[in-house]
Amino acid sequence: MPLCVQCPRTYPRDAFQLIDAAGNHLPEPRLSLFDRLSRLLERTPPLAHRAANRRVAEALARQRLGAAWRCPAGHMQPEDFRSVKPIVIGLVGPTATTKSSYLGSLLYQLTNHAILSELGLRFSIIDEPSRRRWEQYYEGQLRNRRAPGTTLRPNADEQTPPLVVRMTVTPPAGREARYDLVFFDSAGEVQQTGRDVAVHSPFVQLMDAALLFYTPKALRFPREVYRLPGEEQSQTAPGPSRVVGTFTTLLAQLSQHPAYVSRHPTRDLPTAAILAKADELVELLSVEFGAPEFPSLPLDASYFDDPLARQEEQGRLPYEITRRYAGAGILQAIEQLSRLRSYHAVSAMGCEPDEQGVFADYRPLNVAEPLLAVLHGLRLIGRPGTYV
Repeated sequence: MPLCVQCPRTYPRDAFQLIDAAGNHLPEPRLSLFDRLSRLLERTPPLAHRAANRRVAEALARQRLGAAWRCPAGHMQPEDFRSVKPIVIGLVGPTATTKSSYLGSLLYQLTNHAILSELGLRFSIIDEPSRRRWEQYYEGQLRNRRAPGTTLRPNADEQTPPLVVRMTVTPPAGREARYDLVFFDSAGEVQQTGRDVAVHSPFVQLMDAALLFYTPKALRFPREVYRLPGEEQSQTAPGPSRVVGTFTTLLAQLSQHPAYVSRHPTRDLPTAAILAKADELVELLSVEFGAPEFPSLPLDASYFDDPLARQEEQGRLPYEITRRYAGAGILQAIEQLSRLRSYHAVSAMGCEPDEQGVFADYRPLNVAEPLLAVLHGLRLIGRPGTYV
């Protein structure tokens, strides 16, 4: 059944209605036996052009009427929502772990800079409510080298709307296909208790993949070893107990998730653990690990030669930093969530802002790599022989 990402709920196909600009219900035309046979013939290569022309004509007719598909609750749907599979990706973490900055920077790089085009992955924001939200809260800020605003706690029984991004897969990423990536970014304050999650983040029960966030301030560095840049002046991000508590709350909420329900839970929810604000640790790398910088994956066709090995290699350093500096509880909580997990060092903005809040040296680090990991875990990209 199709999913309305605004509700978020699934409904029978015939529960969605086509509504014009005046609020009138437009009935779908009933197809005669001849029409159905014609459409079957249009699936053959010689008549494929007729199917394409028909779809274009029908779309133009709807646009002239200002018509859009709406769910029973009245939410607008993408034009071809019934023929494109939605993939729900949740951003999970306490407040001040840069979830909103990460999502904005990721989509800015995917759409405006097409950083995954050489892999055969293309992205666009064609869903109208998502495009309005993107332009209002994200794109202008990033264009001016500022971070998107923090996601605020919604009122009463409301949920934070998602951002829906159309992904087109072409070789070498895999066989040609289209998906709607549905990114849910809820305020960290509503991820602390089961009730808050159930009221404000019901997408959890629909998630296909999860991105888990924590920052270096959830770790503990001996003073003689390292001090985080601007530690005294910066906002106090949550410590390990808040991070572990958030991930544990998520685990409890997932008890009825399809990837967990069974006598022996499979825990096959692709999960990317993100050590955010990794730019704060650059000096630690040379002092403690003899590394000049965090490694990055090749964003070209060579990535698909052995993606699991590349992910594991890239994840060693953020995993070791977390383990060595009092993050064992965080790692344990992540391991309880999923066996399909990867670790990433990421910086949404690449540096600290100046006094005006401008990131003068905006250079995002590894923002696309957690997404690649969960897409591969979902078997949406890559070669069949490379899956777990």
